[in-house]
Amino acid sequence: MKIGISVNVGLNNVKSTVFQAPALVGCEEDATDMFNLAKDRGFDTTRSQLLIGEAATFEAVKDAVSSAAEVLNSGDLFFFSFAGHGTFKILNTATEEPDKHDESIVLSDHFMIDNFWRRKLWPKFKEGVRIIAVADCCHSETALFDLASASSAPAAGFSAAVVGVGALSGAVGVAERVQRQPPAGRVELPKPGFRMITSAERQKELNQFPEFYNGQAAASPQEIKATRLFLSACKDDQNAADGDPNGAFTAALLNVWNNGSFSGDYNVLMANIGAGFNGTNQTPVLTQIGAPDFSSEQAFKIE
Repeated sequence: MKIGISVNVGLNNVKSTVFQAPALVGCEEDATDMFNLAKDRGFDTTRSQLLIGEAATFEAVKDAVSSAAEVLNSGDLFFFSFAGHGTFKILNTATEEPDKHDESIVLSDHFMIDNFWRRKLWPKFKEGVRIIAVADCCHSETALFDLASASSAPAAGFSAAVVGVGALSGAVGVAERVQRQPPAGRVELPKPGFRMITSAERQKELNQFPEFYNGQAAASPQEIKATRLFLSACKDDQNAADGDPNGAFTAALLNVWNNGSFSGDYNVLMANIGAGFNGTNQTPVLTQIGAPDFSSEQAFKIE
């Protein structure tokens, strides 16, 4: 019997003594709602973890993901979500990543950069495990995977496809759109602000712990056997809007999800979400890496 495990992370307030970040409103609610979505879909709540606020530390997230990887086998489903600030580490050369950035999620105490996921966490999962990762933060498109590795797919031994949902939205018929979508189909980006920290605050953290971050980036690449599907709130060069009670992207996802009445696949889910962002400066992105491609499976269904 296939099982699902979720790790859902959200923090409104960073507790670091090194850098400061603006207080957010909807992130912990985002994580809680994603945890409840997984619970409603039959994920194993005894093994799943909800990490919010001060509990969302670097070590806690690393350990929670690693623990899930130990348990899950081929055919099982892992669901990771993050809601909070996003940032990046500027690289010296474009050979490391085409955009010269290591996109990162901002946890309670430190950043977790994209290379750490690619080189340390995702390789822990067994072949045949399906991974869904949702990132509702600024610069989120590749915050949970290494863009350089994804773009060099043939050499790395896996396939990658990156699709902006704006291109998908035109293929979704009106009848497929849930009734709870705003009449005009456009998401009004909320006013509390964006899920980002300033470059000055980012640099304080990077300067304080250079070996820690260089170590994340320099880890030796390992083979990733699991297939991954990423649902990102925005492109790498964009910001994601916060909101009350949810961030703009998570609110749109929950709106389309409609308390579980949505029965479409991930492509249709993201197309419906993306349709609401037309005309805004935030473009949700769907990325599939690895085989088999399970983006056409019913969203968040374990079996």
